[in-house]
Amino acid sequence: MFFVIPDLLTADEVRRVREKLDSGNFVQGAGTSANPSTSAKNNLQISYEDSRQNDARQIIEAAFERNPMFQFLALPKKVAPLTFNRYDVGMYYKDHIDHAIIGGEDKVRGDVSTTVFLTDPRTYKGGELVLHLDSQEIPVKLEAGQAVVYSATLMHRVNTVTDGSRVAAVTSIQSTVKNTEQRALMGDMARVMRWTQDIAPNAAENQVLMRIYNNLLRMWSEL
Repeated sequence: MFFVIPDLLTADEVRRVREKLDSGNFVQGAGTSANPSTSAKNNLQISYEDSRQNDARQIIEAAFERNPMFQFLALPKKVAPLTFNRYDVGMYYKDHIDHAIIGGEDKVRGDVSTTVFLTDPRTYKGGELVLHLDSQEIPVKLEAGQAVVYSATLMHRVNTVTDGSRVAAVTSIQSTVKNTEQRALMGDMARVMRWTQDIAPNAAENQVLMRIYNNLLRMWSEL
């Protein structure tokens, strides 16, 4: 399961986030690798002690809150603190699956992963996020301000950057619907609901779909 949010951040929000990050203290990110190999992750991430990331986090977290597509499809219960990473020339992250449990005292179960792209894709080469879905490899390289949300159970990687720099925000989400298959069905139903509301907003079937969606959510959610 994966989906793209085309309008998560406005251009002004991207600018404000980048202003904070571009002056930030980036350090080696290998220590947070989800792959036990020491050579699996070669990137930079903003230092945990750097307070400049807090304002950037607030901007993106507010965007998550207001975006109906994110809310309906990810069904967030908890969102782990965003991590900001940068891939310069020669940097990569080999195939891995994200951590199942994130955080210290306030732990988050990683059901859903999210990458928010913060760099104009025309300014760097390589750096695609590659998702392994069934027998396919799907490369994802989005406009700044767009996001991809995908099941945390998917193997994925970041291809080597060969020119420029790629900056992104990543996080893991604990969903109110723990089961991957059930969450995928809820996502499919949310898409159908949105389609019918756009095509036939006054149709009685919209109420039927809404009832089914909410009753399934009652059956499957964990609060």
